[in-house]
Amino acid sequence: MRIVILADHAFAEGGAPQVAIASAVALARRGHAITYLHAVGQSGDARFEGVANLTRIGLGGRDVWDKPFASAARDGIWNRAAARDLAAVLAPLRGPDTLIHVHQWTRGFSPAAFAAIRAAGLPLAISLHDYFIACPTGLKFRFDRREPCTLRPMSLPCLLAPCDPRSRAHKAVRIARSFAAARALAGQDVTAIHVSEAGRRTIGADLPGAWRQEVIENPIETAPAPAPRAHPGNRIVYCGRLTEEKGVLLVARAARMAGVPALFIGEGPMRAAILA
Repeated sequence: MRIVILADHAFAEGGAPQVAIASAVALARRGHAITYLHAVGQSGDARFEGVANLTRIGLGGRDVWDKPFASAARDGIWNRAAARDLAAVLAPLRGPDTLIHVHQWTRGFSPAAFAAIRAAGLPLAISLHDYFIACPTGLKFRFDRREPCTLRPMSLPCLLAPCDPRSRAHKAVRIARSFAAARALAGQDVTAIHVSEAGRRTIGADLPGAWRQEVIENPIETAPAPAPRAHPGNRIVYCGRLTEEKGVLLVARAARMAGVPALFIGEGPMRAAILA
């Protein structure tokens, strides 16, 4: 089949594009016709080079948060240029064997991409690497209280909560983007792909009832190795981005209370707090 993979970036600058790139290469090697379409920039990861059945198209745009705030707000809510370019790419790809798979859309494509996909009349799958499809901040985390959020996304208490990691102005833009996404997706044939059962439990009930929901765990590229033998451990290892909402401070405090060494593999804004 033909699969059009959408991601804002074509470099593995985060988890979503990393998975998008890995899946594009793997599916192409299985014989599927893959078009990898990214909104930001025109160049891409070296892994795309020389792969048969794989075409990469960069729209040459900029990450919205690299723009002045007014431009970022406008294009983050509805990027007309990205939607126009996306529609032009999709026009010759229409057909009963074509599927659109969106991995990332908030940093370049905006909700306008969903309107272009609707106009093309193609089935849509969205991998929920985050919760932006329902939650304005995408995290289901209260940065004002430093705890997981229990509010219903887009309810009045949610709209009024000062929970954004940046500012109330950023929260207002994200709310407007969420309303735009809901309008663009209304009535579409959508399959939501959760990357874990925990993700399904967190956000599944907040998605439209007509959407299909599946769990496909993210691929992990590792060299073959013997199966590990289970045995009691005497240290804690955390691997991932060092951000507050991922619970890194909780891991650090738990290790300190248990009196065991902790190894943190990754970078992020909480690095100094962990070392303290």
